[in-house]
Amino acid sequence: MVGNCIQYALLCRGALDAAIDPLMKPWDIGALAPCVLEAGGCISELAGRTSRIVEQSSFAAASCAELLLTMCALAGPVDA
Repeated sequence: MVGNCIQYALLCRGALDAAIDPLMKPWDIGALAPCVLEAGGCISELAGRTSRIVEQSSFAAASCAELLLTMCALAGPVDA
C-alpha cells in the first residue's frame, strides 16, 4: 500500500489495478471518487456499498467491477 492519494493517481493512470484505504474522511473520498470514476474505475467502501460513498469511513477502488467485488469479499466484515 502507498500512502496519501498516490495509489489512486496510479490507478487512474492505469499503473495500478486497485487501491484500498480502510480509514478515510469525507473530504478525502470526495476528492478521489470523481477522479476514479472519470478514469473508468469502480468505487465502493470495504463492505461493497456504493451509495452515499462520501459518508463512508473506508474507500476501495479498482479498474473493474469484478476486481472491486473480489477485494471487498476478501476484506471481510467491516465494523460500522
